[in-house]
Amino acid sequence: MNNWINKHLIPLNACVSAIEEAGRYRTPQKAWEAWKIGSELLWVLGRTNADREKIILCACDIAERVLPWFEEVYPKDKRPREAIEAARRCAKDNSYENIAVVVDAISAADAAADASSQSARADYSARAAAYAARTAVQIAHAAEGTALRAANAARTENNAAYVIEQKAQAEIVRKYFPVSPSIKKRRNEKVYDNGMEEPQAKTERFQKIYDEKVKQLKEFNASIDHASRRNLLARYKRFFEAKETAMVEITKLESQGSASCKAKSKIQREIKSLQLQIEQVESLIEKKEQIFQEFVKAKIDLLQHKVAV
Repeated sequence: MNNWINKHLIPLNACVSAIEEAGRYRTPQKAWEAWKIGSELLWVLGRTNADREKIILCACDIAERVLPWFEEVYPKDKRPREAIEAARRCAKDNSYENIAVVVDAISAADAAADASSQSARADYSARAAAYAARTAVQIAHAAEGTALRAANAARTENNAAYVIEQKAQAEIVRKYFPVSPSIKKRRNEKVYDNGMEEPQAKTERFQKIYDEKVKQLKEFNASIDHASRRNLLARYKRFFEAKETAMVEITKLESQGSASCKAKSKIQREIKSLQLQIEQVESLIEKKEQIFQEFVKAKIDLLQHKVAV
């Protein structure tokens, strides 16, 4: 057995058939360049320290190849395409807001696939889009899942189309990763925090955390009126601009020597009142952001665990 296989493939727990096939090549780069199955290349990438953004974009490109098969049957249903677009945005900017959009887009794309069950090709195409979006929140399992479902969409035509799709996927992977990856296990993709907890118990624990964060978010929204909840930033801007205007006015009066004690005192009280309102709005914005981030993290943790199980 080649030394590079001991070093590169066995640590990843590669299957026997893959190890035997890899044994035909003298170096990992030779094997990488010749490999014909895109999902297996993504399997390797998802378990190494490969660039996260490139893996997500690669999965999106693969899903987009088969997306027309869904859209020709359901031209008005944009949920799978929106899931891919959400994943692309998340690849560029992994903010809590973008992750929250991706999480919702995954559910929407899955729902679109469920609704297209009468057409196997459309179903697999929508599933590929959903898994491309999943790649944005859990690379290790979802990247290869995208390729497998896209290939299965092609297989509904015939086996020749299936083989062609796998080869096309491999070329897409090599476009983003022309060099074989370094085998350094990805640390932040582990779903289970220990090997002792049963999957059902883990699911229940994540669900409980998520439900608690939903409750906190609802309680916060109920604590302030609807108009305030929707316009916190607008209120902040309005109060801040009013304060600035008042400060300019008092400076103008002082420079003209026409500021009476009464007028000056009135403007100072107005500035103090505006500053208090600004601080109140800032506090609400900060609290809302904290609760929202905790809610999104709980939702992502729950989703990642369900995908892994």
